Amino acid sequence: MGRITSSDGTSIAYNQVGSGPPIVLVGGAFVDRSENAPLATELAKSFTVYNYDRRGRGESDDTLPYAVDREIEDIQELIVEAGGWAHLYGISSGGALVLEAAAAGVSVDRLAVYEVPYNLADDAACLGDGHPPATRLATITRPTLVATGGASSESFVGGGGDFFDRAADAITASLPRAERQVIAGQTHMVDPKALAPALERFFYGAIDDAVREYIDAIGAEQRPLFDRVHRLILQTHPDATVALSYKMPTYKVGRRRLHVGVWRHGVSVYGWGQGTDGGFTTRHPDLVTSKGTIQLRADNAMAVPDDDLRDLVRAALTD
Repeated sequence: MGRITSSDGTSIAYNQVGSGPPIVLVGGAFVDRSENAPLATELAKSFTVYNYDRRGRGESDDTLPYAVDREIEDIQELIVEAGGWAHLYGISSGGALVLEAAAAGVSVDRLAVYEVPYNLADDAACLGDGHPPATRLATITRPTLVATGGASSESFVGGGGDFFDRAADAITASLPRAERQVIAGQTHMVDPKALAPALERFFYGAIDDAVREYIDAIGAEQRPLFDRVHRLILQTHPDATVALSYKMPTYKVGRRRLHVGVWRHGVSVYGWGQGTDGGFTTRHPDLVTSKGTIQLRADNAMAVPDDDLRDLVRAALTD
């Protein structure tokens, strides 16, 4: 178990498992981190998972009075612990908290929520008046998966009602970049083995099985750098698809292609052309080989700002 200290001095307990891009799991109002532990185990096959006790629950401390802003600060501190950015997943009122955190500007890449009970106003303070906060949701620019279970509406605890679907539809309508998904046969107590593949697909983007095998085989030294490049490509072009071409992941947007390959000391980027590098090669001439390949090494890539890589990707993949 690890601990972080939030902005107001509250100690927050968490578990960290797995390796790969970081994900923070946010539980519901009345549970501790043990509720998400089976999901953390499933996601740990492909991600570094931070599963924590929300303040006042489990092994985390609490500081009164309660405020949603303090919970948002807890999430941001976990993201800092994860390296400065992360995907977020929240279930039930934890999903509402994830949306509030994204609207507040925490360093999130992609976010996913499952069955946010916005019309169950007594669930938690982060649900506000019980209705989706359309104005705040409209400010969330990151890609968001809005999921519900596909079991009968009579299968929820207490029986009956389609409020989760109605709430999810309202959330989706308010978000600029939302994807709506129904996970077949699942209730509010979603099976982690059914949920994890949907989260993995969404957080990693549209990749096929061959690309997945390639990524899984990347060594520990090169993997963080590859994940960084992959993340920045999908941030810049969320509609990009990824398939294996020339034995390496190839990102496709319309007629444009960008190849990203792993070599012994780092990651190489191919496919950009004269005038389609966003000024990258002018700013970083030492990273360009004689064959027109950009080679990023683990020991020099830290000096390359994310914005420079985004400029490269934007120019290379935009017609």
